[in-house]
Amino acid sequence: MDSRRDTRRIVWLVALFWTAPAQATPATTRAVWQSAGACMDADELQEGVERRLGRRVFSAVADLVLRGNVSFQDGKAHAELELRTADTRLGRRGTLVGSRDLDMDGEDCRVLDESLLLVTSIMIDVPREELPPPPPPEAPPVSAEKPRAVTPLGTPLRLPPRSEAKVPAPARSWAYGVFLDGASSVGALPLGSVGADLGLRLEPRGFWPIEFSGVYDHAFASADAGELHIDSLMWGLGLCPFDFGLELCVGQRVGAVWARGAGLENNRSRRRIRGEITVGLRWSPSLGSHHLVLGLEGLVPLVQDRYLYQRGDEQVELFQVAPVGARLSLGFRLGL
Repeated sequence: MDSRRDTRRIVWLVALFWTAPAQATPATTRAVWQSAGACMDADELQEGVERRLGRRVFSAVADLVLRGNVSFQDGKAHAELELRTADTRLGRRGTLVGSRDLDMDGEDCRVLDESLLLVTSIMIDVPREELPPPPPPEAPPVSAEKPRAVTPLGTPLRLPPRSEAKVPAPARSWAYGVFLDGASSVGALPLGSVGADLGLRLEPRGFWPIEFSGVYDHAFASADAGELHIDSLMWGLGLCPFDFGLELCVGQRVGAVWARGAGLENNRSRRRIRGEITVGLRWSPSLGSHHLVLGLEGLVPLVQDRYLYQRGDEQVELFQVAPVGARLSLGFRLGL
């Protein structure tokens, strides 16, 4: 009889003092976010963090308030994050849970995107049971409040060095530019021809730079039998698929050539079609968003014309287009 009574007492004591661990309830968060220019906005932040944590995190009525400010200036992206408990009392701010400052060099503030998502996910992934208690009623107002030491939440934060962080390169937008070159060529027209190029350069996202150009050349040749003046106007399309310090470009030009000179053979003079294939190297040092461009091209004429002078019954050849030629150019490309 005594043994049964002792057993009941032991069971009662165990039931009194033993409590099963309660399941942790994730805290919810409200974001107050400011971003400059093309920096990550509040919608992108919330979507990225919830995707990382695999659950709904942000709510208009929440346990925590995350305040963030992202900016970019002088080649450096900067972000300030502050996490506090929510306080419903008018003019009062909750207890400081944690704060982080992030700085990273880059072309724009998008270089911070992955780090922002990682740091924010760690900061707000807090069980509701571990939140610090609300400040006492006699706490000073916001303007006089002093930072207080906060007990760590138990999860150390380690932001990997930039060399280890897998931050994707920011997506490059389309770039545009116009260029004007002075040029001199040999082979395609008589020796000593001079001209100019005027064109538009497009740099699409994820593709090679494309160039559209208009090319003018003038040449003069003479012999004992007569003189020859040549003017050429061509339209060109080019691609620049490789850049290894020097840019490699290939293209094709088509147009017309006008020849004038006393006594030229009628069926071999005046206006004819001209075409050529080009392969060239360019050196283009940058001047801010603009470039100085020095280029050397090899030319392969598609039509090898002969220019003849008719003297009585005799035909005298003044010039014949060479099978290959070269073109040297120097100019300026203005970035838009």
